[in-house]
Amino acid sequence: MSEVVLASDNQGKIQEINSLLRNTPLEVVGQGSLGVEPIEETGTTFIDNALLKARNAARQTGRPAIADDSGLEVDALDGRPGVYSARFAGAQATDTENVEKLLAALDGLAPEKRGARFRCAMVYVTHADDADPLICEGAWAGKIITEPKGDNGFGYDPIFWIEGEKATAAVRADKKVLVVAHGNSLRALVKHLEGFSEEEIMQYNIPTGIPLIYRFHDDLTVAGSEYLADPAALEAAVSEVKNQAASKQ
Repeated sequence: MSEVVLASDNQGKIQEINSLLRNTPLEVVGQGSLGVEPIEETGTTFIDNALLKARNAARQTGRPAIADDSGLEVDALDGRPGVYSARFAGAQATDTENVEKLLAALDGLAPEKRGARFRCAMVYVTHADDADPLICEGAWAGKIITEPKGDNGFGYDPIFWIEGEKATAAVRADKKVLVVAHGNSLRALVKHLEGFSEEEIMQYNIPTGIPLIYRFHDDLTVAGSEYLADPAALEAAVSEVKNQAASKQ
């Protein structure tokens, strides 16, 4: 069993990831337990920030690392607040202040123009300078309502309306972003680590062509996102690629 650093000390997240990694030769440990000093999130995209955090944890520990970054994208605001979701109303802003600023920015907009999504990017690097990181992304679509509803959740949950649930994320606490957007990206990542030996994972000798494996070099184009919402389709696609790879050996 090999330890992988998680660029977070959120115990719920650590447990969730280890649960999903149970069929791999990997085990996640929080960066704080290894003395990692967090890095400032200066990226302009969720992927940028996730890579910053993963490379920082890998550099300080000499171990592979996993990191994620997430936030709210609002169509009418050209994707803002995005990576600035936690500090939309200022560096020390509270959840309430962020929500109030967002509602003010959307004041008067018709319901059909209030589309939004929570998005999460999750990455895995084998070392700090890994030029070919494994990157997966998940999203949860909804819309922004005109006033908060619900007492559960945090952040923008009270104003994020889930059409299929006829409730906000703060009402349906069992449908939290961590489970949906974060969970989709995490499950996608884990799917690509399952079925491979420890040596293959550590050397990142994983067959290319699997949807949702974004083998980034200079091209940051995201493709295959339709599989994120359909675990069965994703599993079938992964199986097909594995079979193709096996037949070529």
